[in-house]
Amino acid sequence: MESPRDPAPGGPPEADATRSAHGVATFRAGDLLCDRFRVVRFIARGGMGELYEAEDLTLGERVALKTIRPEIAVHERANQRFRREVQLARKVTHPNICRIFDLFEHRPPEGTAGAVSFVTMELLQGKTLSQHLREHGPLSVEAARPIVQQMAAALSAAHAADVIHRDFKTNNVMLLDAGLSRPPRVVVTDFGLAHLVGDASSMADGGITVTGDIPGTPEYMSPEQIEGGVLTPASDIYALGIVIYEMVTGRRPFAADTPIATALQRVVGPAPTSPRELKPELPEEWDHAIMRCLARYPDGRFRDASDVAHALDGTRPSRPPQSRLVIAAAVALLVVMGAGALLWRGRSTSLATTIRSRSNDCGTGREGPTGSCRARVPESRWPRGRAVVIDGAVRNADD
Repeated sequence: MESPRDPAPGGPPEADATRSAHGVATFRAGDLLCDRFRVVRFIARGGMGELYEAEDLTLGERVALKTIRPEIAVHERANQRFRREVQLARKVTHPNICRIFDLFEHRPPEGTAGAVSFVTMELLQGKTLSQHLREHGPLSVEAARPIVQQMAAALSAAHAADVIHRDFKTNNVMLLDAGLSRPPRVVVTDFGLAHLVGDASSMADGGITVTGDIPGTPEYMSPEQIEGGVLTPASDIYALGIVIYEMVTGRRPFAADTPIATALQRVVGPAPTSPRELKPELPEEWDHAIMRCLARYPDGRFRDASDVAHALDGTRPSRPPQSRLVIAAAVALLVVMGAGALLWRGRSTSLATTIRSRSNDCGTGREGPTGSCRARVPESRWPRGRAVVIDGAVRNADD
């Protein structure tokens, strides 16, 4: 489900919030769900479901309730996707990702509508990034930086859990008031289209939604998503690049008469206009980082969302920690090299001792029938770089 387009966060509860822009809402203000949650107000309706504010009577807290729209809930595939959103969102715990609490099923009194599934989540009091840009226009680099850093941190945490968002956009980013003179807290929402990295099943059932649309939002899709290709974290990084472009220029990098035509520009059209051409005061680091996010092919983009934030500051990301296997192999190699050095040193010492012993036999009558005092050790076995005694004289083994 999309994030609320025009919610009234923090406003007074509505007396009878039963209608949305598209029809009658599923719940009315005052409805009691599962003998625990009392509906306070309707917030918004999106492509898949509805969002409400409710009071948790057990914990005495306000929460958000998210349901599937009744006309969509009849499709089992929609219910599976709804449950999947809960499962995937709960895999990721991060301050910049909306917290998912639990999944419930409300069964109205007999003779009324059927059971309704809903999920409880963190109630976010704020505005979407999309709303903020409409109201205030493009952001300065100073204002955009902390927002980008938090968005990148959220995506990086999701990718670390092998979760790809697939519908990252300005309308799925909430800005919450963090206090006077402090940047807003950023929260990424709506993992309804998310899937696991390398999960073929999620790709198979995610090609077309129950409403017949391409999954995701065309204005923010990566080229491989438009083509129905394999999605990776780089697909989210592409969407992040579009969002940053929009934040600092006030427009998206691709524009056409329809959303689908806009999406196709990413596949068959030329590279987008550099954001620095639209905003000359934009630092070069920002221009380069944004354009790298928008590379046509995934291999040309950043490998991790956190690298985007580093690039904007002109700093190199810290090196990732080496795996235990690599460290163990390095230690084993050092041990073998050390043991080899000790063995060679011992062998060299033994040879030198033998040579000196035989040289000391000169003049003692133990030098053999020829009376020669030359050490009977082939030159090929002389230890290189060491002194040896030959005919009573010290010679370098390299000579």
